[in-house]
Amino acid sequence: IAQKTKNLAEKLGIRDPLTEVPCLKAVGYYIERMADWSKIISKSVLRILACDTKLDQKFLQKLAKFDQVCQEIHRKAIDALLSKNLELANETVHKYQEEVANRGIGILEQVRYEYSKCEQNELCPYFTFILWGISRQAELGAEIAEISIDMNLKLRPDIIQVGTVSEEGIKELMEKHDETIL
Repeated sequence: IAQKTKNLAEKLGIRDPLTEVPCLKAVGYYIERMADWSKIISKSVLRILACDTKLDQKFLQKLAKFDQVCQEIHRKAIDALLSKNLELANETVHKYQEEVANRGIGILEQVRYEYSKCEQNELCPYFTFILWGISRQAELGAEIAEISIDMNLKLRPDIIQVGTVSEEGIKELMEKHDETIL
């Protein structure tokens, strides 16, 4: 409706309905997926708590720290979107790539290894769901930050500066971001 009715769009603070409404619709979808993952995570936590086993406190601290990083990513992504802050959105995407995309798999493998080698291996699937859900929420947050960047660049094309890049510069960028591209 906001795409078709200019007055409604203006009341909602939407300057360009054809650009912003589809972006905000995607953001709404991602937030809904985050809520779905929260439900899966909470069910897994309840199943772990129902087991009468002592849990490794060092691992739980690592898990809690990883969760804080992931929560910060999706919180900053929403902040960047609402404030239209390109720097914050860009920082959020980079934080996801550095802190979650690379480290999350290592933590997941550690869980599988530690809990498959002991009598508590029935907990492994629940920890895997928790880690996967936390990681997925952060990934969705990074997607929101990318949408924020795209939306702002479409709304403010004047901030884009076109320049030239030498072949050496391209090679340097490719080497530096080789892992990210693959």
